[in-house]
Amino acid sequence: MIQLYDDVCKVLCEDNDKTLTAEVLEFKEGKFLSVSIERKLKINLNWNGRIYEGRSGKLSFVSEGPVIRKVKQVR
Repeated sequence: MIQLYDDVCKVLCEDNDKTLTAEVLEFKEGKFLSVSIERKLKINLNWNGRIYEGRSGKLSFVSEGPVIRKVKQVR
């Protein structure tokens, strides 16, 4: 069984309560999420046990990560 994940995810800026759509650059489930917002800002988010969180400058961001789909491989 392989896991596929979306190439976009929702990211919430906790300081101004804005939800943004970000492109997923790198993702390791339960460990790490790297996203790009409008191809101008790269944010690295780490898993804290229930959600991905990270900071960029003075702003803090959180995300539930991309949607993961599990696909069965057949021969």
